[in-house]
Amino acid sequence: MHIKILLSIILIGFIFTVSGCGQSQVKTTQTTIENPVNLAAPLLVNNLKSVLNNGWEIVDTNKIYITKSNDFQNAYFVGTLIKNSSQIYNCIWFTNSDTMSGDVNSANDYAIQATSLPDARKSQVGVNVYDDGYSRINSKLLADWNMLNK
Repeated sequence: MHIKILLSIILIGFIFTVSGCGQSQVKTTQTTIENPVNLAAPLLVNNLKSVLNNGWEIVDTNKIYITKSNDFQNAYFVGTLIKNSSQIYNCIWFTNSDTMSGDVNSANDYAIQATSLPDARKSQVGVNVYDDGYSRINSKLLADWNMLNK
């Protein structure tokens, strides 16, 4: 009787050992704290207004967002909905200043159209839609855009 129990335990152990063969180890990644997306200060709002091309305007100055990037040092993503005629666009910029008073580049096509600022995607930095700050800002803008279209 004891031998059957012992053999059963050995068999179960063997099955668990064999079933784990060939599986890769689970990769653990270090968790980084995501920077918050904040509403822009009045100085940033005014600086953004000053770089807009003629015919382009901010849809709601109370919904201009900024977040510090985790992917780049001393860098921020700024975004808001911009209107040209009856069309509304989600515009995102990349800057080294939390007031947009330093270097400012466009981070998407709509921002280029609205401001004619250089394309950060083609710069040495190489901003892209997968950068943490870009994606956080874009999520906020898409939510705002969806609320406008309800």
